[in-house]
Amino acid sequence: MRSIVVAILLALLAAAPQTAVAGATDRCVTSAKLIDLGQPLPRVAARLARRETVTVVALGSSSTGGAGASDPAYSYPAQLGRRWTQLVGGDAVIHNRGINGQDVIQMNQRLHADAVDLKPDLVLWQLGTNAVLRSQGVEVYRAHIRQGIATLQAAGIDVVLIDLQYAPKVLQDPDHKAMQKILAELAAETKVGLFRRFDIMRGWLRNGSLQMADMVTPDGLHMNDLGYACWAAALGQSLGRAVDRAGIKAAVSRGN
Repeated sequence: MRSIVVAILLALLAAAPQTAVAGATDRCVTSAKLIDLGQPLPRVAARLARRETVTVVALGSSSTGGAGASDPAYSYPAQLGRRWTQLVGGDAVIHNRGINGQDVIQMNQRLHADAVDLKPDLVLWQLGTNAVLRSQGVEVYRAHIRQGIATLQAAGIDVVLIDLQYAPKVLQDPDHKAMQKILAELAAETKVGLFRRFDIMRGWLRNGSLQMADMVTPDGLHMNDLGYACWAAALGQSLGRAVDRAGIKAAVSRGN
């Protein structure tokens, strides 16, 4: 009997941090305008309408991998996975393919192995920050990003680009403005979704929802558990709206 009680207490302690972080996302209020991805997600919507599990690849660098989180369970893909049914509807399997330190060119080199070959319905591509921090001028990356988008679209995959984080080290580099412009222009040109992480995080600061230390680690670059939780919540809302925008009646309901 005692062993059963201990096991229950340990399970509750393990779940408590996740519950606390999930509840804290009520603090990060995001405007409806910023949540709009700008494009529908027809393949995801069709899968949901058929009550099929959606396959998602989260492609990116360290902030996809979860650098700065206290545990891999607090990376944004893991937290999005736990809230998918509530925010988007149906079921999803999310593959985390974030590798610390990679730029656009390196991600393109593994695009087939880590994305296309998994036959996903959706790729969430977080990119651009390392290019900004390492380069003097980022225009050279435009063609590489366009190439990656074309590869994913040729495979019939819904694509959402995720732009830079609003963090001190990013803001200190003047190239961040050019990269933001490139990503916005390419999303419009290729008709893929754009999750405006930079503007959303800035919005949390401006509306008083969060302070920088609430969402970014002391290194001034990577996000923390709450930052990732807020990102996952806002992204889930964005995906849900994009599914609705696709105009395909889903046969599943979202949680409360």
